[in-house]
Amino acid sequence: RSDTATAVWQSPVPTELITALASSDGTSPSARRWSERGGLLEGTWEQVFGDDDRAEEIFMACGVARYIEGVARAGRAESTVPLYANAWLGPQPGQESPGQYPSGGPTSTVIDVWKAMAPTLALVAPDIYVNDAEAAMAVYARPDQPLFVPESQPRTGELVRALGTFSAIGWSAFGFDHLTPHGPLAQLLGHLTALEQTLLAARERDGLASVVIESPEDIVELTVGATELRARGSVVLFHHLLVDAGVQVPLITPEFGDETEPGSAIPAAADPRPFALIAAESDDTFLVIGRGVTLDFTDPARRVEIDSAEELRLDDGVHVVSRVLNGDERLELLPVREVGAVRIRLLRF
Repeated sequence: RSDTATAVWQSPVPTELITALASSDGTSPSARRWSERGGLLEGTWEQVFGDDDRAEEIFMACGVARYIEGVARAGRAESTVPLYANAWLGPQPGQESPGQYPSGGPTSTVIDVWKAMAPTLALVAPDIYVNDAEAAMAVYARPDQPLFVPESQPRTGELVRALGTFSAIGWSAFGFDHLTPHGPLAQLLGHLTALEQTLLAARERDGLASVVIESPEDIVELTVGATELRARGSVVLFHHLLVDAGVQVPLITPEFGDETEPGSAIPAAADPRPFALIAAESDDTFLVIGRGVTLDFTDPARRVEIDSAEELRLDDGVHVVSRVLNGDERLELLPVREVGAVRIRLLRF
């Protein structure tokens, strides 16, 4: 809202932005707005995009991104480290309109504007504080950039989802210095750190996947390599098994403490959802890290059984075989009250 801003608003839209929108697949919000307005190849902002808050958001995104591009170019002249910009998500629940969230930033509606006007940036990255983190990650895991989550709620399920479903190159919880070293997230990070090379190798062969059980009765189906898997929450599954056997017991759901230390300014409860990160070390060997998930392995062409299951324990940052699981122990390959790891070998015939 200034004479300078008005003068720019009444000036032609930058050619590089129109070219980028015209050459895209036309599915992004900005590209759709450009097409709906007639797909003009030149004109003022109002002529090309209209005169409402969505048009103004594209205008602001272009201006902010061009400024950041200047900063990024100056930075790259000094260092070749990858550069990125954080995005406060928008639109999001309670902040549906531009101005309610920091419009002009690399939000879901204008990522393509930022890509066109700030090409020196390696990526734009979402700060995720919404409940539907999966949808937010899906927006930023694009063919033209990897997913990086610089800020997130400290939720174990979203960390494994970022890695296993969206091939994230990084993920960080907000307020990391206030997290307890004994919580589920710290346990998970310990396993991930010790198994980093194994997980990276699995990703290279497209053998990394994840599952998060959102609702207790959910059954999640997924495919890792040539193997089909069905994932279920262990606590509810055990309850059903006991009931089917005639044993009437109450369904007791494990309780988890906070992820943050006592007295933290922003306390965060532990993520109660069962989860698993699944890495195919080979066609018949799977490394699984998680909590409270039971996996069934199937092959459309052959019968599949578990040949062996080794429980892995962290010992001074290195995994060692703690137990070889047999018999009824295989009903709980992953623990239900803490984060664990297991290596499963399959037999096909």
